[in-house]
Amino acid sequence: MGAQRCGIVLAGLLLLLGAWPGLAGPGPRKDIVFGNIQEPASLNPLTVTGTVEKAVIVLFASFVENVRNDRLEPINEAVEQLPTLRNGLWKVQPDGRMELTWKLRRDVKWHDGRPLTVDDLLYTWELWRNPRGPFGARPTLQDIESLQRIDDYTIAVRFKRQTIRANLWWLGAFPAPVPRHVVEPMVRRVGIEKFAEIPYGQDPRVTIGTGPYILKSWLRGNEMVFEANPHYH
Repeated sequence: MGAQRCGIVLAGLLLLLGAWPGLAGPGPRKDIVFGNIQEPASLNPLTVTGTVEKAVIVLFASFVENVRNDRLEPINEAVEQLPTLRNGLWKVQPDGRMELTWKLRRDVKWHDGRPLTVDDLLYTWELWRNPRGPFGARPTLQDIESLQRIDDYTIAVRFKRQTIRANLWWLGAFPAPVPRHVVEPMVRRVGIEKFAEIPYGQDPRVTIGTGPYILKSWLRGNEMVFEANPHYH
């Protein structure tokens, strides 16, 4: 199935994200169908490494930060604003260490209606930094001293040294957050070593994000169906 093309149906999509010849065509619900050159192995943001998977993950997951266009102009997707020296959210200490603070938007919710909070970010971080997890290379771990929860919607990241583009750390060096209330019980059952085997990222019923589209179904080797998220921020 590795090289098999997989059709993706987006119900209510407003933008065509690269239609595959012969597959595109509006349906009664203004569906858009496009083909992916290969079926994703998983949609778990912490375990995927390929561009095929990442191209689909951006449909249902949103990042703390993102980029707007081909010039990679940064935008604050799930936070109120990006840290800068001017707004005081980016601080450089005399010893060269840095502390950046992000404040999450309070209107960002998981597809099941639960709010995205700092607890989700911290849990994703604890999973991702665990050496027993199947997460591959994580070179940016060496730059981080700690993550600190200020309140439910505010988090501070302390860097060991000055790091260029640290205000985009969540985008360039960190996966999209996972819902703690969904993933944590799964990990408790199987252990961190078998994280890649949990249903999240495989089963549409539990694979939720905070992004513009909701994964409704996944027929292996055939199609994935997403519906527009009416509450997307």
